[in-house]
Amino acid sequence: MRITAKSLETKRELGRAEGLIRVWLGGRILHLESIKLRKEALGMERSIFGIGLFIGAVMIRYGYESGCRTAELLAIND
Repeated sequence: MRITAKSLETKRELGRAEGLIRVWLGGRILHLESIKLRKEALGMERSIFGIGLFIGAVMIRYGYESGCRTAELLAIND
């Protein structure tokens, strides 16, 4: 699955999160594979938390509504 944020003014992509839902013995698990932001998004001042946190929160909410009670984030900075 992919969550994408676009600018209302420029219609350009600001960032995206990618992941998948796996069915496991204990139930469904949301694997958040990556969050990628464009340089344009890093300079935005309209959000206290930033666009990256917002995209991640939307992904977590989607997983929760899909039956996931566990989420895992791949934490590699490259």
